[in-house]
Formats: sequence, structure tokens, C-alpha cells
Amino acid sequence: MSPSNINVGGLKIAVYQNKEHGLPIIFVHGNSLSALTFTHQFSDPALNGFRLIAFDLPGHGNSERSSNPAQDYSPATFIKILIELCHKLNVADAIFVGHSLGGHVALDALDHLPNARGIVTFGTTPLANPPRLDLAFLPNPALNLIFKPELTSQEGQILEAALVSKGTVAPVEISNSIRNVDPLVRHYIGQALTSGSTLDELAILYRRKIPYAIVHGQDDQLVNSQYLMQLPKDLLWHGKIHVEKGAGHSLQIEKPLQFNKVLLTFINEIV
Repeated sequence: MSPSNINVGGLKIAVYQNKEHGLPIIFVHGNSLSALTFTHQFSDPALNGFRLIAFDLPGHGNSERSSNPAQDYSPATFIKILIELCHKLNVADAIFVGHSLGGHVALDALDHLPNARGIVTFGTTPLANPPRLDLAFLPNPALNLIFKPELTSQEGQILEAALVSKGTVAPVEISNSIRNVDPLVRHYIGQALTSGSTLDELAILYRRKIPYAIVHGQDDQLVNSQYLMQLPKDLLWHGKIHVEKGAGHSLQIEKPLQFNKVLLTFINEIV
């Protein structure tokens, strides 16, 4: 995967595409990660007939680091970046695939993307307003690090380990992404999320009424599966959470064949 730089929202955003035509599938990565966490989707022949697009959020991967981080490193700006990028690439009718924070970004952008065909999230806990973060997430020391700017080597390892199944080694796509991110990203995302300005994502889904799939790694160390299981079934594709065994928070890397199979089935069913 090699990026091209596109000016979006006054920032140089690294964008990765496999082609410039076909049904667009847009991947949105998580906090402190990067577009390279979708390498296994770009390399899958079964998905390569679609126009696959991934990008690095501001301060992540190969995208520009901001000189105004308080403004640019916020979910609100990430949402605006996604919306503007869709219009610049003429792909506002895409299917969106969001990982962790990227799932929230995609969900929150839906009201501004009326032609979106569907959405898949994983490692994401769709939130109502006010959000019940105490119910959505499991107790884990890594949660204290997700919004900490500078990480020691040991803290970085703790965060990496929490993003995969317990006892497994984090892939290089995760470890390299965490090392390369602007540390201020975590700080300002944390400030924004604790300010009470989060959107009601369940209300957005009810308004939009588009196909929505949740894929969940059974061994996710951060997301509370019980919270997901209590979500309204009428919002969900096939009326259920799609659980993958042997995977944690980053199942697109841990179990790419299983994840890609679910994604491909979802795409083929809704188009």
C-alpha cells in the first residue's frame, strides 16, 4: 500500500486506493493506528474487485501532523475529514468499514452522507446520549493509556497487547502505527470525548435506516460483549452481532480471512 496526498480540511491526508473505479469501500482506522491496519483487506483477491479506500487520520500514519492539534485532533474534525474526502473522491455512496474510534467516526458522519449504502464496525461500541462508557468497555489498564500522550516503552507494549487477543503478539501494523502517531492525538481525543459532546449514534442509525453490521472479536479485551448484545436488534444486519472466535479488538488483522468473508457477504447482500 502506497499513499497519495490529498488536501482535506487544510491538511495533507495520506490516501490509499487499489483502483479509481468500482463500488467504493472506505476503511477508517482506530485511535493511534493507521490505514496500514487494513493491509489484509487490500491484499485479498475476493475484495479487490471493489474500489478499496483507506486513509490516515490527521496526526496518524503518513498524514500531516497538525500545528493546531486542539482543533484538528478531535472526533469532530475527523468526521469532517471523512465527509470532505468522500466528496473529493466522489465516493459518498460508499460502504463504510470502521475500526474502534474509526467506527464512531463513520457512524457520526452518516447524517452528512445521505447516499451511504451501509456500514460495518468492529471494536466499536455504538453509543447513545449520554454515553454509558462504564457499560460499553471492560476494565483494562490500557484504557488509561488510550488518551495518554507520551507512552513509556512498557506502556506502549500494554496498549499494543490490549488491541489483540490476550497472550498474542501485536502485529507490526499495530506496533508501528502506535510508535508513529503524534502523541498529542491521544491527549486531544481524550479531551473531546470527556467533554460530553458525543453524538447519539443509536439515534443516527434509526434516522438513517441503512444496513449496519457489527463484527466482534470474541476475545476483545476492551469492548464489553454484553453491551453489544443488548443493542436493539432491529438496527443490526441479520438482527445479531457477528462474533468471530480467536480474535480480539483488531480482528481485521488477527483473523482476516474470517473478517473478509463476513464483509464480502455483507457487501454482496446489500448492493
